[in-house]
Amino acid sequence: MLRSILRITLLALVAVLPRPLTAQSAEAIDFHKRFEKRCFSCHGHSGPFMREHLTIDASGTLVTGTGQPLETFLLRHAGGLDATESPLFLSVFRKQVETGGLFREKCIVCHDRAYEMARLDLILRDGQVTGRYSNRNIGEFLLTHGRLTPAEAERMTDVFFALLHGRR
Repeated sequence: MLRSILRITLLALVAVLPRPLTAQSAEAIDFHKRFEKRCFSCHGHSGPFMREHLTIDASGTLVTGTGQPLETFLLRHAGGLDATESPLFLSVFRKQVETGGLFREKCIVCHDRAYEMARLDLILRDGQVTGRYSNRNIGEFLLTHGRLTPAEAERMTDVFFALLHGRR
């Protein structure tokens, strides 16, 4: 009996103990939380900083202002990123450069930061970005909102989808 109680207690403790970050998959890491904890104090918000300091070269590689591949740079910068963080950070930084600040250009005048808006006002339902309270399909809604072109509406929907997955 005592042995069973001890075993159950031990299993319960193991279940609630925090797992080290390196044991998590990239899907489980919230990019914004990691970036804000690790990088924000020096670099500010990631999107504006990345768009100002990174480019995509002719081969499609994300590079720093000196032309160094970002992947190489991140191996050593500020202690380096671990194997789980690196692909996520590279993916998010690429998206931030590729989107070119669309949210800041077209949406920020009425809405808070994209990350906050997604966190507070949007949700994924059946794989679709949906208004948390309106239950409206955001991809369809954006086609008639904010003077976005269809391509911009699709791009913003992709951004929100990535934000809701913690990958942006």
